[in-house]
Amino acid sequence: MIAPAQRADDKGVSSRFLAAHLSAECTRPSRQRIARSFDARQQKARDERLSTLKVVTVLIDPPIWPGPRGLMWSHLVSDSSLEELHDFAVRLGMPHRAFDRDHYDVPESAHARAVALGAEAVSSRELLQRLIAAGLRRRKRR
Repeated sequence: MIAPAQRADDKGVSSRFLAAHLSAECTRPSRQRIARSFDARQQKARDERLSTLKVVTVLIDPPIWPGPRGLMWSHLVSDSSLEELHDFAVRLGMPHRAFDRDHYDVPESAHARAVALGAEAVSSRELLQRLIAAGLRRRKRR
């Protein structure tokens, strides 16, 4: 006859095994706990990387301007320097030919990516006001 401590439950696991692994001595974390700690480590690493980057003030208006290829377009500007704007455009993957005097023309397909990279979404009116206030507005010659 099997001793009570060695009796198997309906799934074939002995009660001694269950007692050992369900006790306070069992320190094996659950899958959810492992996933949460992994996510927390990833978030901490991401925050550390972002804290080392310099703050960028790049603005983008909503894609409301009709343009080539039947797309709606946005304007991407910087209210601090054109150098900062060009650096951000390179990170966004915009070709230099999209630059027009004081802004980049950005297709609607790249708008969300620009915001994800750190561009501040503002209205067209606010974008123009901040560009003029920064002294970076370059109007067309007539």
